[in-house]
This record gives sequence, C-alpha cells and structure tokens, in this order.
Amino acid sequence: MYSLVSREIEREFLPLCRRENLGAIGYSPLGAGFLSGKYLDSIPKGSRFDVIPAHVDLFFGERNFALVRKLHDLAERTGIPMVKLAMAWALRNPDLTAILIGARTVQHIDNALEALHLEFPEEYFQEMNEWSKPD
Repeated sequence: MYSLVSREIEREFLPLCRRENLGAIGYSPLGAGFLSGKYLDSIPKGSRFDVIPAHVDLFFGERNFALVRKLHDLAERTGIPMVKLAMAWALRNPDLTAILIGARTVQHIDNALEALHLEFPEEYFQEMNEWSKPD
C-alpha cells in the first residue's frame, strides 16, 4: 500500500528494491478512497469503509484527517481535484515501477490517466511530502 496516508514502504522496502535493482508496485494511492475527501463528515452508505468497516482503523485518525484537510485546501488553491493530486504525488515516486489504482468505474481510470499527465510542480510535491512524512 502506498499513498499520502500510507508511506511505510519508504522506510525499508523501497530502499531494498532500489539496492537490489527490483521493481516495486504500489497500490491504493487514494488510501482506499480516504484521500477523496468524501469521509470528512461521515461514512457514505455503500462506500468502501461502510462495506468493510475494518479499514476504518487503518485510516480514520486525527493525523490522517488533518492531511485530508490540507489536501482539500491545496485542491481549492490549485483547482486540481484531490484525487488527482493524491495520485500524481504517488506516481511521482521514482522508486515505484507502477501503481495499481483499483478502478471500479471508467471515471476512476480517467482520473488516474489525468493524474499521470498532470502538470505537477515540484512545490506541490514538496508541500505534500511535508504533510505526510512517516513518523
């Protein structure tokens, strides 16, 4: 798993892959949809966290909600949707060979393709990195 709210693989796994010249594939760049912002007020009926409530414990914490609010603010400032910012950030990691997006709709695929081709200034990347550095 690799996203703004799940960066643990940066500690040991990605450096190992880099040393051994291995590819690495991350998945869930939106943190199971958490980074879409739709969970700030409640858990929508039929959503992933409604259907699989065990995932709530992985993502629903004050640190992660603060990060989502910062992502929302950046989206407001730039006019770039939160999902595209979050995916573009993950796609920018040179240690990842690919990212699995888990698309369930054509719109999810479109968002990923748009994020791949998004003009994503270094300043956005650095700002987002600062919010979510692993402890």
